[in-house]
Amino acid sequence: MHEQMTFYLNQIVEQNPLINCLTNKVTTNFQANALLAIGASPIMTDEPDASPLVSAQSQAIVINIGSPFNQDKMEAIELSIKAANDKQIPVIIDPVGVAALSNRLTYIEHLLSEYEIAAVCGNYSEIAALAGAKSNGKGVDGGHPEGEMTDHLLKVANLYQTVVVATGKTDYVANQTAVYAHQYGDALLGYVTGTGCVATTIVAAFISQAPTPADYLTAATLATAFYAWCGGRAVQLTTGPGDLPIHLLNQLYEHSVKANNKKTSDKELTNLKITQERMSSND
Repeated sequence: MHEQMTFYLNQIVEQNPLINCLTNKVTTNFQANALLAIGASPIMTDEPDASPLVSAQSQAIVINIGSPFNQDKMEAIELSIKAANDKQIPVIIDPVGVAALSNRLTYIEHLLSEYEIAAVCGNYSEIAALAGAKSNGKGVDGGHPEGEMTDHLLKVANLYQTVVVATGKTDYVANQTAVYAHQYGDALLGYVTGTGCVATTIVAAFISQAPTPADYLTAATLATAFYAWCGGRAVQLTTGPGDLPIHLLNQLYEHSVKANNKKTSDKELTNLKITQERMSSND
């Protein structure tokens, strides 16, 4: 796994993939800086006339339906996804707020049903909502029981033929036949807005370097493990949520761009452990 992690991190730095993010205005700056920190090239173009053109030139696009969620943004989203699908550019969706707002849930279900989506990344409540389960989430926060998540992930993955990521105390990543999990994050990350949005952009950067669509599961699993691990290290260095984003960005940079510049393998990543939780929805 360490060799695969090194491959993706080096590819991102060396290829400098363009990631177009039609995203949440609350967290735009944080997401852009996180992509820069790992060597990707962010662009935040969400106007209906420009975004499809940019998306067609990108290596991946991120669809985040956080504020604002309006007609202009929805038009830009669909035009951009169509442009990406036409060129087989991976589309990663962050279904912000679908556990609390029915109009957002309906819209995301539409996108997942109508278009080719490489991955959908949300918190426990958002993924549970997509699986048709009742949620304990509040606003955009996650609050669904962890024990039920493997069933929900497999259901969503099979329903929409996509990779599914659920972030929380344990991060889960699934496709139609398997679920993987790891525990490297920290509860303090939940005290900073945008850490979940950043997770989705990191997943997009990794998926942009996947050799084939069959590798999207591996890319997403490695992306979430790397991000959560950096988050856990950042928490060890911080005094609270105020300076946590600074330490998180520094850790992302330290173990990607800086390691690549030194042309050495990051040995601190060698002990990352990812477990296989399930092999099918019927076992």
